Amino acid sequence: MIYLAELTVFNMSTSAVETLRFSSGEGYIDNATGNYYAPRIEQPALMRREIFADGQIGGAASASVGELTLVNNDGELDYLTGYAVNGRQLIIKVGDESAAYSSFATVLKGLMQQAAMEWERVSIRLRDRYAEFNKPIQTLTYAGSNSLPNGLEGVSDLKDAAKPLFYGRVNNIAPTLINSSRLLYQLTTGALAEVVNVFDAGAYLGREADYADQADMETNAPSAGYFRVWKAGGIFRLGSSPAGSITATAWEYNTIEGSTAAQIAYRLATGPGGIAPSDTVAADYTLLDGQNAGSIGLWVTDGLTIAEALDRITASVGAWWGFDQLGRFRVARFDAPSGTAVATLTSDEIISIDTEAATINGEAVPAWKITLNHDINYTVQAGNVAGVVAADRRAWLEKPNRQTVAEDASVKTAHPLAQEIVYDTLLAGAGYAGPEAARRLGLLKTSRLIYNATVRIDADLLAAIDLGSVVSVVLDRFGLLGGKLLRVIGIEGDYQRNQINMRLWG
Repeated sequence: MIYLAELTVFNMSTSAVETLRFSSGEGYIDNATGNYYAPRIEQPALMRREIFADGQIGGAASASVGELTLVNNDGELDYLTGYAVNGRQLIIKVGDESAAYSSFATVLKGLMQQAAMEWERVSIRLRDRYAEFNKPIQTLTYAGSNSLPNGLEGVSDLKDAAKPLFYGRVNNIAPTLINSSRLLYQLTTGALAEVVNVFDAGAYLGREADYADQADMETNAPSAGYFRVWKAGGIFRLGSSPAGSITATAWEYNTIEGSTAAQIAYRLATGPGGIAPSDTVAADYTLLDGQNAGSIGLWVTDGLTIAEALDRITASVGAWWGFDQLGRFRVARFDAPSGTAVATLTSDEIISIDTEAATINGEAVPAWKITLNHDINYTVQAGNVAGVVAADRRAWLEKPNRQTVAEDASVKTAHPLAQEIVYDTLLAGAGYAGPEAARRLGLLKTSRLIYNATVRIDADLLAAIDLGSVVSVVLDRFGLLGGKLLRVIGIEGDYQRNQINMRLWG
């Protein structure tokens, strides 16, 4: 088994894009094209990824990317100083040295950061794609250029303030007053699907017909005590000055199907500042939608990054996100291992294995009670609501969210120190929060083990196993003789030794 490396580079002398090719072993020739891979690879590029760290369900997979090192003790690679590699692609393939190039499997696609020239080697350093999402979602700001009564950009006090933005269904958000003369309030940047209700100090305002366009909105005020909406601009207008704080409940999409965690994660990942749709896997969203079809609501606060938003969205349904070895954006729910294993590991593959107790929040004891916070009230209004507001709604407005609980007190019989865990989610509705709370309790009320295994690899095994995969381990140690399904929660390649280190949970 050998490794091939293909580096897309920019020749500074000729201003041409070229592909440089290297191999491990004795070198390789692709007979179909005549391309030669010089025997220079010392260590193929490495990637280490992990989910469920310390029992945390959902959010970003931790990742670190190593280096491709090329032997240069003869100085023959010094010519690389004349090439630019930053932001360009590196591909690593694996296969049999006597096989056709078409049979080689791609095991890593990454973006190069730099080529560090050392005395005896060249280190091709890669960049973690996570950094591509470490940027604010909302980059649009107000100009503060209104000439009242005209304008939708606020006056000087709004200059450079971020414009509002939300995803899914949001409850009781505080819109931005962008024109005090015409009482124009903006809920989101661009179009929205529906404004469910507008409230003045928690009391419902009446609604009149939607505006046809901006000119209609600017010309025609609603009746006193009413509001009208210009959906295409994400703006509504009041017919009279408010008595208290103005809030609203609104939909980005007017269907639950378009407001799920999976669909909003996709829109965020492929939206402005994100990645190309071709860097996603469509099956991920179909599967996650089937597992949790509930709507969520995210109000984008100033400075919230794409990565932070993805953490909150995926964690709401117990899913993780990250980039796989092929550079594709992935989302998947964290579940107990089940189904058909992608591979069976035995003493033929396993070099070493040990176990440790799985921890949750640093404690190696299971959970007996799970509380899910949901139905976020984005504007808490304790003691600041109108007298006409009903008691049940008044109670709701005074709280930041609703809660759903799943518990099993019998867990404390064997585990007196069993934990109570609270999760924050963006889920809308107890009908979706309840099943998710019960699912998490099922995951965490049982004592689990983590198996740390070092495994010999071949090309087929390397292509089959990935983060989140389910494997079967059959071994005459640690109660594994009859076989046990385990989920891959950590994976790190050591391709120089043709082995991988895995953390397996179950």
